[in-house]
Amino acid sequence: MEKVLFLLLGSLALLPFLIRDYRASRKTLVLDESGVRQMNGNEKLIPWPSVASVLVKESSIGYGSIVVTSKEGVAIKIPISHIRMKCGRVLHFLKQRTGLTETYGYE
Repeated sequence: MEKVLFLLLGSLALLPFLIRDYRASRKTLVLDESGVRQMNGNEKLIPWPSVASVLVKESSIGYGSIVVTSKEGVAIKIPISHIRMKCGRVLHFLKQRTGLTETYGYE
């Protein structure tokens, strides 16, 4: 019984990492020549001329998201945790392509 309980508790310790990886694989942000694209089975595309705002939301505990909104009202929300290592490059690329500056908000 103790070995089964130890195995179960050890498996629970890995659960947050499995959930993080699953969520990261669901939403993919693609920046290409045509515009900003979110791919997660339900693809959204915002062409570069149509980008109206770039909003960076941060919470007090280090989580947040980048929200790109089009003039038509279509929004792409990508959690920063999915692009943590590339967040600065993504923001630089968005500002370079759109000419907009990002606005910071708190969740």
